[in-house]
Amino acid sequence: MSDQTKSICLYGRPNAAKREYLCALQAGYTEAINRFIRELLGQPVLFGDILRNSSVSSAMRAYEKQHRVSKLGSALSQTAFDEAVEKLSQMFLSVRTIMYGYVDRGSLEFDFVNSLALLGVAVSGGDRSAAVAVMDKLLSARNIPADRRSFYTGLRGRLLKAEEPVVNGTVSHIRALFDICLQDVKVPHVKNAWVRMDSRACALEPAADIEADYVLSAPSGEKGRRVLIPLSTSAHSRTRMKQYKPAKTMSYSVRADGIISVRVAVTKDVLSKTGNTYIGSDIGVTDAIFASDGKAYGSFSALGTMYDKEVLPALAKENHLRDCMRKRQKQLRSETDPVQKEFLRKKIAHLNTMLQQSDALGRSLRRYSTEGDKAIAQTVHDYVSDRKADHAVTVLEDIDIREFNKCRALNRRNSMWLRGQMTRRLEEALDWNGLAYVEVDPAYTSQICPACYNLDSDNRGKNGNRKGFTCTFCGHHDDADHIGSINIRDRAKDHDLLALIASEPHNKDRRHSLIRGYFATKHARWQQEHTDSVS
Repeated sequence: MSDQTKSICLYGRPNAAKREYLCALQAGYTEAINRFIRELLGQPVLFGDILRNSSVSSAMRAYEKQHRVSKLGSALSQTAFDEAVEKLSQMFLSVRTIMYGYVDRGSLEFDFVNSLALLGVAVSGGDRSAAVAVMDKLLSARNIPADRRSFYTGLRGRLLKAEEPVVNGTVSHIRALFDICLQDVKVPHVKNAWVRMDSRACALEPAADIEADYVLSAPSGEKGRRVLIPLSTSAHSRTRMKQYKPAKTMSYSVRADGIISVRVAVTKDVLSKTGNTYIGSDIGVTDAIFASDGKAYGSFSALGTMYDKEVLPALAKENHLRDCMRKRQKQLRSETDPVQKEFLRKKIAHLNTMLQQSDALGRSLRRYSTEGDKAIAQTVHDYVSDRKADHAVTVLEDIDIREFNKCRALNRRNSMWLRGQMTRRLEEALDWNGLAYVEVDPAYTSQICPACYNLDSDNRGKNGNRKGFTCTFCGHHDDADHIGSINIRDRAKDHDLLALIASEPHNKDRRHSLIRGYFATKHARWQQEHTDSVS
């Protein structure tokens, strides 16, 4: 049994006075988050808590209280602070990932980077005694899993074995390395934050005697007065609100058209329905999902055509107008003739008017997004319906689309938002229905022959047919997406390969080299067995 959460959206149209107040509150909340982010970056002593996303520690709570934004009130100011810590924590974890490339595996520096607790000690200005004290605290906790206890015990032993000057020198080096790597990541900046409100600041009650479904009660900024906003939602969402338990925390944002959107989380108790079989699922474009049992679900081909025929021309036209305006602006800066300068100003104003009044790109993108949502929803529904019947464990690729570095056409096909949306929506639907899934390293899943284990890039897409797969060694032929789904499924069950991949979690080049070597060995073994059977 586990708890699963989904968000329900409610909508309202507040009058001008209420809308103005809510917009001002949202702007103040957004500025508070950005202010806390800037100020916390100047507090190295708190970096350890930020790294662990521990905004409730005594030091963090004391800092928030001293720098509270009074115009927001204590509840909203504290929530803005927590959100700032959350965003900085994500930033610090990105810095930690970069640091792995600068330390040698097995060294004391690697231990400090690999342990979030030790890294927190280093970036907060601690020393050897502080590091040992942190390990002691972790080991004194109850119900520690055996593998974590062994990990902490090993770290503590290495800290005590090393001489104190060596450990303190390592701490200084890690702290300096963190500061250097910190320059390589972008500082978070929130443009228009959703205002998070808990039961101290708001309440949501069923509406009475009005057409709306619910009424949101929020603080008005004046003591003893509240802002009441009628909200409506779909029949499906109303059913969920009644069927499941709504959370006490919600968030709102005021859209450009004046409509307020309110998100409310509902929680559902889910009984796990996991079977003993695995099914690989390759998320692509021609076939949205191709399963290892040979069944394909949905397709993004029509959406790709829509993007090329509608979105790209509109985008090209808008880019052309912007390029023309930049060219005229550059000419204006160097022009000295008053008549010509006036002509260029009028030209720039005309181009700007064309840009402001043109909504062709916006219409195309909205239609593309709507059609994409429909295709994803239907595909996920069909796939999850089959998993409800067989209870198989879904195996997915753990793909980071930021790593794509190909030509623009391939990047558009591989990393367009549809693949990310599909993966996210599929995982949410599986969680909501108590169906298990696992993610595996995607390296070479589309290039390995499942029959003889031959890893060759030429296996895939020969003669320009990206959907075709023909092994260059044994001649095995199949649909390329089906081959990928089979390899994805088999990877989840190959414990030797999983252990090999886990040994290099942070160095992609070394991890890929191990995978290539593993399949080269399996292919050689297959060749030997095949030769023996023939002879």
